[in-house]
Amino acid sequence: MDNTNESETMKIRPAEIHEKSIILHLMSEAFKHIEKQIAGFSFGKRTEQFNEIAEEKIERLFKDKKSKLFVVEYLNVLVGYIIARIEIDKSYSKEVKGILTEVWVSKDHKDQDTTQKLIKTAETWLIENGAETIQATWNHNDVKEGKIWQGISYTPMAMTSIKML
Repeated sequence: MDNTNESETMKIRPAEIHEKSIILHLMSEAFKHIEKQIAGFSFGKRTEQFNEIAEEKIERLFKDKKSKLFVVEYLNVLVGYIIARIEIDKSYSKEVKGILTEVWVSKDHKDQDTTQKLIKTAETWLIENGAETIQATWNHNDVKEGKIWQGISYTPMAMTSIKML
């Protein structure tokens, strides 16, 4: 029987710049997963340019004070990530929005609890940084993923989902 405490084996925390290559690998896995899920679809040239685009994105995330990249670490190995970003709505409301994108947990660790803890960690950071609403983007064709989001009070609205705070 394994007596290892889950809280000792799994951590959700902000990513560190020296983990860039590992995060790049996780992003690549997420990209491949999305491509497989959309039957008959190919990202074409973007697939060829993926590493360059992803590296630039990661560097921007570490420099941008309004963005945070969180990772799931399991037994000292990174197995997932989420990107959280603060934006000011440029419409008349000037509302401060939190944006959650690119939620990815590797298939060996992808369970509802781990994914929801990752989302909740990012939500907390967004709220602490002034978010009045949180908008999330996920693949609405993925029923399992939809259940995870709906299980924490997100309401599907077109291709994004919004949580009212």
